[in-house]
Amino acid sequence: WPFLLTFSSIAALYVFKPNISADQLWATRRFLPIVLPGLIIGAVLATQWASDRMSRTSVRGAAIAVAAVVLVVIPMWITSPLASSTSYVGMHDAVQQVCVAAPEGSAVLLTTRFTGRFQAPIRSFCGIPVSGIRSQDADASCVIAKANEAWADLGVNLLVGYRDEIELEPEVVIAVDYELPEFTLSRRPDRLITQSFSMSLADADGVDASACF
Repeated sequence: WPFLLTFSSIAALYVFKPNISADQLWATRRFLPIVLPGLIIGAVLATQWASDRMSRTSVRGAAIAVAAVVLVVIPMWITSPLASSTSYVGMHDAVQQVCVAAPEGSAVLLTTRFTGRFQAPIRSFCGIPVSGIRSQDADASCVIAKANEAWADLGVNLLVGYRDEIELEPEVVIAVDYELPEFTLSRRPDRLITQSFSMSLADADGVDASACF
């Protein structure tokens, strides 16, 4: 009963209000911890219950075969278009370009648009300090200037990752194409789409901080 209560309440909550972007792959994550395992367990138990109540061996075998198709073959068919695909192919090259442009002894400060998805990969793959400007309302130039002053006191060269939020002459322009499953809600995603990523890297010393201090 506790499991049934937990399963039904969470299923009802996320079926009626997923609280996520309208995309199947992201919305499915809401059901991953409890709802999907609960459905699988329920289907297996229902199959066993029905099988135990069938007297004829041939009928029981047919029922098991039908259950196997429903539980295994159909899911395999549904996921087959993207079963061997990998999301964000190409983004590794972008991270490696940052690693080359920001060698050991430097740090990177990302503007708001790059902070969420690019901060952790740079820190993990490049092994350098990385931070980001969290608030979109913050004056990016002043934040960069203050961070640059703090890092300079430690003997660290600060690089800025940005696109068009600030006026800087880029030292490196990183541009890659990457693939990910199409965004769908009313049907299964069955193909990959290509998107572009671009980010400029520049030395923070070039930021105009005349109005910040």
